[in-house]
Amino acid sequence: AGLREVAATDVDITTDTLVGSVGGVHDTTLVTVTFSRLAPKHRLRAWISLLALTAAHPDRPWRAVTVGRGGKDPAAVSTLGPLEPEVAQKVLADLLALHADGMTEPLPLMSKTSEAYAQARATGGELAAMNRARDRWTDRYGAEQDDPAHVLVWGRGRALDDLVGPADGDSPSRFAGLATRLWTPVRDAEEMSAP
Repeated sequence: AGLREVAATDVDITTDTLVGSVGGVHDTTLVTVTFSRLAPKHRLRAWISLLALTAAHPDRPWRAVTVGRGGKDPAAVSTLGPLEPEVAQKVLADLLALHADGMTEPLPLMSKTSEAYAQARATGGELAAMNRARDRWTDRYGAEQDDPAHVLVWGRGRALDDLVGPADGDSPSRFAGLATRLWTPVRDAEEMSAP
């Protein structure tokens, strides 16, 4: 069997001012393979690309498959979609609003830490979710608080509790609200597996 053609698909969503192209497209599937551990940043990149493809070309059943190293398994696979076009448009508009907010001030929305919070919150209470987020923020095997971008924005060694912000509507903190806002749609559309 020969290799299938890989293409880039143009995206032009002028109502939301999103223009560009999405590479790695095989038929109706966006495929990404990374040699590093499958991380939240890889899944978010695939998610945003899937939203853009679905919003720009709603007549096609788009999927995003991302493969990387696993934890206990040698590999991990994230499969997202297909999505209803209306859902993709709504979530994409919300992400663009988050981006606009983030351009005016730093948001307490660190990818690994917020994903850990949202994952734990989906299956447990607030205390367990915040403890999991704190652990991820300070993890001795790659603490997110040590990432140079976070050090630049928040300062070295900042405790997560100093960054979460006050209660925000129904959320116990601004961080909690942003984390669930970002990750709940991803979790709803994602299937994680090992090949």
